[in-house]
Amino acid sequence: MFPPSNGTTTTHVVPADSEDFDPAALPAAARFVAAYEKRFGVRADERFAPTAYDALLFVAQGLRELGNVEVERGAMVRRLRASTYKGLAKTIAFDAATDEFPWVNGLFLHRPQNGTSRFLGRCDQVKKT
Repeated sequence: MFPPSNGTTTTHVVPADSEDFDPAALPAAARFVAAYEKRFGVRADERFAPTAYDALLFVAQGLRELGNVEVERGAMVRRLRASTYKGLAKTIAFDAATDEFPWVNGLFLHRPQNGTSRFLGRCDQVKKT
């Protein structure tokens, strides 16, 4: 995966998108990982499972916040843009100024180590060592 070491210590980290992380490595995802393994009988290493779960619950939260009204697309869009959902893999919220998702919430850091990638965590939660 990484080039052979030249004898120096690698000190940089590699940002990666949500598909490049191990769900089991996130403390917040422990219950999800256990439930996934129980339900499907396999290790929860599907890279998109926690982020898909987060996205679904973000939309469900928006629907719940709208209440018992007939839901139309514009109302749902406005509700989601005003909502924040703290998910397993990341916090989902729109930036009020740009109507975009803050990129830092979806990046995960890895450190090249001994020829492999060591997962460090979410970009905004990793402390410098």
